[in-house]
Amino acid sequence: MINVDWDNFRGTPIVSELRIPRQSTLVMFKGGEEVGRLIAQTSSARIEELFKLAI
Repeated sequence: MINVDWDNFRGTPIVSELRIPRQSTLVMFKGGEEVGRLIAQTSSARIEELFKLAI
């Protein structure tokens, strides 16, 4: 898991490379490949769906 602190890292290469458009972005990886992302979503059901993609 990588937790990128938006206030300290916005505008840095990691944010650019992962195409993180805003603070409330969750990107899920499996085997080094992105399997999904949520932007500005706080629904626990949607977050759970995203986590299940990585299992």
